Amino acid sequence: MAKPQLVAVEWEDAWSDDKRVPAHEGYYEKAVIVQESGWLKTDDDERVVICRQYSDHIHNGAERMFSDCIAIPRGMVRKLTIVKVPK
Repeated sequence: MAKPQLVAVEWEDAWSDDKRVPAHEGYYEKAVIVQESGWLKTDDDERVVICRQYSDHIHNGAERMFSDCIAIPRGMVRKLTIVKVPK
């Protein structure tokens, strides 16, 4: 299996606050754009999963291990960019 790609993902995230605002104010309608980088584990029609760590060392019979991952619903993703790593 090939080494996973290093990627940068940008998405519009869900957020909340307890600030009271008048009905006409757009405070809660503001987009919160988040960027994260990591190793691409999954990229399909439903989600993008990136992880901060991966290892090809054999552990409990598995040849590839990922950890510290985040799953982002595909509909929230604005941009997925492959990061070029110098050799």
